[in-house]
Amino acid sequence: MLHNYSTASDAWDARTFKVTDIVVTGHSHPSFFIVTRRSKASVWAMELGNMVVSHDGYGQNGYVVPNLAERGREVMGRIGKGGYVRLDGETAHVWSGRPVNFYTD
Repeated sequence: MLHNYSTASDAWDARTFKVTDIVVTGHSHPSFFIVTRRSKASVWAMELGNMVVSHDGYGQNGYVVPNLAERGREVMGRIGKGGYVRLDGETAHVWSGRPVNFYTD
């Protein structure tokens, strides 16, 4: 279930990390996770696969969305001030629901 936030600042509020929220990390190579558990200071999330929805014809640049059917390992991260969580060594925030840009160097 995706949440509809009234303002961008609501999406960055740490209280919005709810079970079933999808979060995204990374810039050039985004990774998606689905929140499976939550405590006051931590989030547990299961890694999801990526599904390419468009690319440059060579697969080097384009847009991806989460693939809910492809699940991986579960990771835990601490919630930081400012409404983000560190998952798998990268900063994660609640996914906006729009395709995310990827590119290769």
